[in-house]
Amino acid sequence: MRQIRDAAGVEWMVYEVNPGVSDWRGAGSLPEGYRNGWLCFESATEKRRLLPLPQGWRELPTEQLSDLLVSAVQVRRAVQYGG
Repeated sequence: MRQIRDAAGVEWMVYEVNPGVSDWRGAGSLPEGYRNGWLCFESATEKRRLLPLPQGWRELPTEQLSDLLVSAVQVRRAVQYGG
């Protein structure tokens, strides 16, 4: 997991989601493009996914990760209910 700040000053957590190597439920029901994992960018207000998972992303300079962020697709966050 890495943390970056984009050009607008927004902080993002960047992490890998890889259902093929974890005990992830429903991995077989994922669309084919997602089965090999993706890179997730998450801020306080937004979440994005980048496919395919870039090899060596952990070693990329912050500027290159920021470039990947621009290419990532925004996704809806799951609704969380208080109990």
